[in-house]
Amino acid sequence: MLTMVEMRERLLPTLLGLALIVASCSAEGIEATPVDVGVLSGALTATSVAPAVPVTAVRPAPTTTTTTTPLDPPCVNRAFAFADKNPQADELGSRIDRALDHWGFEGHDVSVSVWVDGWGEIATHNPNLRLHPASNQKVLTAIGANELLDPTASLTTRIELVGNDLVIRPGGDPTLTFPRLLEAIDIELPTIGASLDRIIIDATEFPQSPTADGWLERHTPQYVGPLSGLVLNGNRWSSDAALIRNPEQENGERIAYFLRERGVEIDSVFVARLVRPATGRTLATLQSEPIGSLIETMLRTSDNAKADLLLMELGRVATGAGSLATGAEAVESVLRESCGSVDGLIDDGSGLSRQNWRSARSFVESIVAIHDTPEGQLLRSQMPVGGVSGTLAGRFGGPNAGLVQAKTGTLFSARALSGWAQMADGRDAIFSVIVNGEEGTLGGAIAAIDALVREIIVDPAPLADPAVQPPVIEPLLE
Repeated sequence: MLTMVEMRERLLPTLLGLALIVASCSAEGIEATPVDVGVLSGALTATSVAPAVPVTAVRPAPTTTTTTTPLDPPCVNRAFAFADKNPQADELGSRIDRALDHWGFEGHDVSVSVWVDGWGEIATHNPNLRLHPASNQKVLTAIGANELLDPTASLTTRIELVGNDLVIRPGGDPTLTFPRLLEAIDIELPTIGASLDRIIIDATEFPQSPTADGWLERHTPQYVGPLSGLVLNGNRWSSDAALIRNPEQENGERIAYFLRERGVEIDSVFVARLVRPATGRTLATLQSEPIGSLIETMLRTSDNAKADLLLMELGRVATGAGSLATGAEAVESVLRESCGSVDGLIDDGSGLSRQNWRSARSFVESIVAIHDTPEGQLLRSQMPVGGVSGTLAGRFGGPNAGLVQAKTGTLFSARALSGWAQMADGRDAIFSVIVNGEEGTLGGAIAAIDALVREIIVDPAPLADPAVQPPVIEPLLE
């Protein structure tokens, strides 16, 4: 059976040879068709190409693995592999084992791994069980982005006039808005003139389908907009099926409407692959905030759009074609090179997909691999901080504030927490707890996870009896 990486490698050339599907829903009734746009004497010429066909890969069910991916001898992390047996480590392991009796874990699939600096992995529970990691998936996206992307660089969107075509070359910027883009176009109206042959959205570098294979119908646009290289207002400005099916076409149609309202005649709007280089005039260059800031915001606030677009950017940098599939390959390559774990599947960057699979041990191994490196310290600094910031601002507060730096994860069917915890003796612990269950049954999972992590940091406050069920306030999901 082919691995997922091999399947992606075989499918990618086919995907790149197909044009994006273009919706026929212009306000003026113009039927747009897919085109492959080439360059001839500085002008753009269009020819029809076949529409893209969605490709859905078959994913395996969750499994418990008995071995991890073999690593070359220089990559063996012996500090992780061999726990230093001592009374302190044994006592902590016993406390964590008792915490697993918490009622919030009952009846659910649970994977746990806890590693302590100098001791190794000291506590486990189904450590190799692959589960849906929810937004802990963003940890992997951040590891890849911190390694391959320049934190000071920006995602750049260019607006060009090529012949009598207005060409928009997207940069995959998740923060770009209609007002900002249209203001830049408005300034250049004297240059654009009274008529345009076409508005062309360049799909060369981001040949991405609007959704991930494992997204549910309810995910778009409620929790994340449909994916595309040109993202405007998060691609969540409408819930119409046309936007979800082909966001770049609909964004282009809205730009065309803006220009027509200002008296510019436009023949048509196309989403196309462009043969470079095209000779023309750059009208405007729009840049995102620095990539390093995007990564931190993604982790601190659990921003789904930023996560998925950063994964696409990883794919673009690595292969020239920005998609979730090429981004996943880039992340797996980084994990291998850093001696992390590739025991799992990556279907998106945000963790919304039900086709992401990862075990607690896989997360811990990957974080431990970079723990003592500048990349590891950077990742730690970008995490939500217990009792202080981001999605952990309301957890691990009081005397525990600042002791936990970790990524939260919340789906209707999953809860997770992975990252660092500082122990009472100053040692660093790296942990991952993933809980999966039927929708509507995980009301106590966060309380159970927090009780387990407090055992690591030795919470000075007395803990409630884990057998007693307190009132449950369900957190914001997805």
